[in-house]
Amino acid sequence: MTGPAQGKIRIPVEVIIMGHKVDSIVYIHLKGYSRARITHIDIEGFDAEGDKINGGMAVGTSNGLTIILKKEIVIAGKNAKKIVLRGLRVLNIGERAKCVIGIKDGGIFVGFESKVLPRLEKLALERIDGASEG
Repeated sequence: MTGPAQGKIRIPVEVIIMGHKVDSIVYIHLKGYSRARITHIDIEGFDAEGDKINGGMAVGTSNGLTIILKKEIVIAGKNAKKIVLRGLRVLNIGERAKCVIGIKDGGIFVGFESKVLPRLEKLALERIDGASEG
């Protein structure tokens, strides 16, 4: 599902593909809402091409995380083997987590191994609580 929906929490993350910032909207899509079977990240606002499902490894960095894909895909017209999510801090520096990258209409989704899911859910709840306080 592309675009705003119940259970999709927008987060302020910059998406960098091969050194170039890509205009996009990033959401944490919570399990149980808008057909999500597992909590994951939706990155939307561009076309993507390649294998429908692709494996990868996420690595925590000082300013977010880097996803290294097993197979190259095309995102917003750029060949990509690496996706940087600047501002998404759910892994410690150097910490690794397996992930799955899927192509969907209007973007991609990133699913993480189970140890990351509670961290994503906590971040989403913090965003909801912060929005309700403002």
